[in-house]
This record gives sequence, structure tokens and C-alpha cells, in this order.
Amino acid sequence: MLVRVAFLLLVCSLLARSIPLTPRDNEPRATCPTYMVIEAPGLADSAGSWTSPTTNQLLKALPGGERYLLKTPPPSSDNGPNSDGAVLISHAAAGSLEMVQTVATTFATCPTTKIVIFGYSYGTIEAILALNDPALVRLPIAAVIMYGNCFWHAGRPENRGTATSGTSVCGQAEGLGTPITFEDVTADFCLANDYLCTGAPYSSRANTHWSYKNSNWQTEAVQFAVDRIKSGNNIPIGV
Repeated sequence: MLVRVAFLLLVCSLLARSIPLTPRDNEPRATCPTYMVIEAPGLADSAGSWTSPTTNQLLKALPGGERYLLKTPPPSSDNGPNSDGAVLISHAAAGSLEMVQTVATTFATCPTTKIVIFGYSYGTIEAILALNDPALVRLPIAAVIMYGNCFWHAGRPENRGTATSGTSVCGQAEGLGTPITFEDVTADFCLANDYLCTGAPYSSRANTHWSYKNSNWQTEAVQFAVDRIKSGNNIPIGV
């Protein structure tokens, strides 16, 4: 269970920070990818074994991309619903700052490169915190993909999957979720009985939280990202 006060204090601390770029960060790259997938994996998955199949399928479907796996490692243990929410948020704040920095650096050095933000499970906390950070450079973001979003909210236009109701674990914290600015570029996948995004009772046998990898949902997510990258219609600066 999340500790709401600790959660909100950590979020406020995160959003109050800015990330200055150094001169080295602004140096142009010799070659730039058409797009970059910033990948935020789940707990105990620092190698991205649960996220890499989606990224690899996207890179194969649309050549010219590049994978960036967050270097900030997720917590090494996964205790499911018994995980310490405050500790997870603290770790995720660091990962989200790396995500914001990576977007800024990429835009400074490769201004035509499009960004795909991709989070699974714990990684969705990093993604949502980054999307809500005013320091995030929005212009290059072409698509956001999330599986089992800890901040999922029923009835949102960006929702995908079979879930239609429920209260996500992080959704108990009021006021945070996918910002309206990013609704059109986001595919937020949540399946019925996914304990993290719907708050359903946890069961390792019946839970669908691990059902996105190598699935039809993955194929749908990849096609969404391909279409978004090709569209050239990213987030307007003034939105």
C-alpha cells in the first residue's frame, strides 16, 4: 500500500527540480537515429527481459531506431502487492529524472529524432513521473506505451486492453496519471485482473500482469508506435 503523504512529498520534490544540460550534452552526434525507445523495465528486471521483446519488435518493424534502456536500475526484488510503495516511488523518481535528461539530451543533439517512452509495471511509475515533470521536453515525444500502468485510470481515452474498471495501486494518489497533453500519443494497456493497474486481488496464477510480453497486445502497441512515429505529428510546443 502506498503511503500517500510520502508519495506526494516525493513527487513534489521531483517536479520542483530542473535538469541543466552541460556543453558536452549539447554536442551534435555524428549520426542520429530516426527514433529512440526509452525503455523503463519492471522490478528485478534491470536487463529489460520483459520489455525488450516489444522494443525489438518495434526496431524490426520500423528500421532506423535505437534502444535506450534506463541505467537507473529498478529495485532488485519483486514482492508484488507487498512491495514498499514509498521505497518504489523514491527509486522511480531517480529513474524518471534520467528519462527527462535523456529526452533533453537527445533533443539537443538530434532534434529530429523522435522519442518513444515505454514503461512496464514499475517502469510506468518512472514514465508517469517524467510525463508530469515540467522539465520534460515534449516536442520530440511521438508515442508513450505502458503495460500494467500503476497510474491507470478507467475511462481514459488512451486506454487499451480488456480492463474497464478498477483502481490502480498508484491511482489511489489523487491527481496523477497521464497528462491530457499526452493522451493522443499514449497507448495505456491494462488487462482485466492485472493487480497493478486494476487493483484486483493478487494471484500469481490468475494475474494477467505478465501477459503483455509476446502477445497480441504487444503487436498492437508496436503498430501504435510505428503509426505515431510515421505521422510526424508530435506534441506541439505550446500545448
